[in-house]
Amino acid sequence: VDDSMTVDIYPVLDTGSGFRPDTDNTLQEMVFATNCTATSDLNLLDTFGALELVEFTTVDSNNIAVANAAFANVEITYAVQLQAGTSLPANVFEANSVGGPNNNQVADTYSPPFVPNPLGPKDTLDFTTETYVLNLLDGSALVGYSFELDVFARNLPPNQLNGCNGTSTQEITVG
Repeated sequence: VDDSMTVDIYPVLDTGSGFRPDTDNTLQEMVFATNCTATSDLNLLDTFGALELVEFTTVDSNNIAVANAAFANVEITYAVQLQAGTSLPANVFEANSVGGPNNNQVADTYSPPFVPNPLGPKDTLDFTTETYVLNLLDGSALVGYSFELDVFARNLPPNQLNGCNGTSTQEITVG
């Protein structure tokens, strides 16, 4: 690893066939030392001109690298599988999800057609995926996230009167 890293910031040009940096007009150039020590006093979310420090790696006393991050990318997938050990396929006829930050929950309803449907013992039925960026440093308020999926299904004939509904809830707290 080099002892320093140079970061150049340029305006962006629209060439008509895409975008490229206008390297003839540097807006800002910064040189960072990459051999920092504990006394360098770096803090997450420190700003350096147009840049903001959102992650850096340190080495602990056991010589293990430790990532220090200000944000975390979280991906939530609403999906269903049959319970382990179940051999009877199920016909999913509806699913409902509600999720996101506790102060801004979003609800969705999913209706057939679903693929795969009926759901077999080794199948996974994905309804949707959502992505969130969590601020791990915002201590001004305890932020909670919750995600719930309700699935409504029935076994196939001759057991079609047997419902096989399920609910799953996950919670994340940041603060």
